[in-house]
Amino acid sequence: MDRTGLEIAACLVGLALVSGYVVGAIANRDRGSTKGVGLWPMLTIVWIAGCDTAMVMGGYVWWRNAYGALADFDENFDRNLATDPVAAELAQQDPRLRQEIFRATRRAYARGGWPEARTELDNILWTHAQLYSDDAHFVAALRAEVEMYHALRATPDLCMQYSITGEVSAPSPEARAAIERFEAAYADAIRDGAARHRTQPDVKKPEPSEAEIRRVLEQAATLPAPLTEAEWQALAQYADADPTEYCDGTLKLAENELALPESEAADAERVLHQNVTTGRWADLMASLGVPADTVPEGFGCPKPGTRFFLNTVTADDRPVMQTVVGQHGFECRLDSTATGLYGWTGGLTDSRNGYHQERAAIRALWPLQVGKTANFAAREADGTTTRVSYSVVEYGRYAVPAGYFSAFEIDILFARHDGRQKYLLEEYWSPDLQWKIRHRFRRLAGNLPDGNIVTNWDLARIEPASGHTEP
Repeated sequence: MDRTGLEIAACLVGLALVSGYVVGAIANRDRGSTKGVGLWPMLTIVWIAGCDTAMVMGGYVWWRNAYGALADFDENFDRNLATDPVAAELAQQDPRLRQEIFRATRRAYARGGWPEARTELDNILWTHAQLYSDDAHFVAALRAEVEMYHALRATPDLCMQYSITGEVSAPSPEARAAIERFEAAYADAIRDGAARHRTQPDVKKPEPSEAEIRRVLEQAATLPAPLTEAEWQALAQYADADPTEYCDGTLKLAENELALPESEAADAERVLHQNVTTGRWADLMASLGVPADTVPEGFGCPKPGTRFFLNTVTADDRPVMQTVVGQHGFECRLDSTATGLYGWTGGLTDSRNGYHQERAAIRALWPLQVGKTANFAAREADGTTTRVSYSVVEYGRYAVPAGYFSAFEIDILFARHDGRQKYLLEEYWSPDLQWKIRHRFRRLAGNLPDGNIVTNWDLARIEPASGHTEP
């Protein structure tokens, strides 16, 4: 403790002693004694003198810490701003922006010194790029970012270091060149945003809602290259993550964004980077949990081009044929003669249902194992609630027109909370085919639901992607 701290402590101790003495003297006076009463003035003068010294010294130290350092900040603001060429350039072009940077970084400096001020400056520059820059500049920066992470991937520690801090120590010449290209593209996006802000200050991108942030993040995590659970968890762990998993996950996110149309890619990049610059990234990732669309162990889709023929027909009496288009995370993409192009989540449900909880429940069944269960509650358009329960009930060998196949029987029970409707779907999923070989519907109570789920079918024929028909 320094001298001022000791003086303040002595002042407080003195206050306690004087208070106790005064209470005792008052008690003596009430008993008719004058003992101690004459010492009140002398003790009070000594206490005030000591406290005055302590308070004056403490006040000076407080003023020096709060304002003396800020005077140094004010005097050296432009000199320090010049260390960031882009910020200095924009501040010179736009006096209003210079004043905004000055006020915000000054407050940040008072909170945490130069590191806090530097972070605040980065946030201001990024905000101008995020809110005002056009899509083309954003996507150009994203493309350069992907190239940079490819160059850093060979050294995961450096890859993770740059992703989190924006700085890297001793990169390879190739990585250094890629970093410089990314920073140049990023600077161009900032300049474009600042120029648009000067000319069109009221035209800016709206800040995304929590629902939009969740949607974009889950999309970037699954399409077209799904993140593994380890990669997702590494991103959630942030600075405490395994560097290899973190770097691979970061690269996949950026590549998945780049695969989107330009406007969507730019918006996705804005959403993700907003949560990085505001410090919400780790909390956001942890709160979302592992997305239901990441690929769990044991799941897969048939090879694109494979055709499955069912022993049922469409509404216009054509044979039902399902052609595998590809795999997007936990979803197999199909083109059906009955229902057109759609996704099939986890091999069990149409992804157009749109229930996030349903995807999570199906995911909990994987890897498939007899005895596993999962459930969720779906709110229907009419306001009622339906409880959906999944059970892996059996693994066996089954005969269908297309042949004999080993398969899991997965029962899906639908029950409305008011008891007016209850039915069961039996799905038979074959690990060898990575597809269903049989579908059965059983009404347990109430009216039949709308749609074609009441149609029972078996797999009749398979045409592999090579074009040869399996026996």
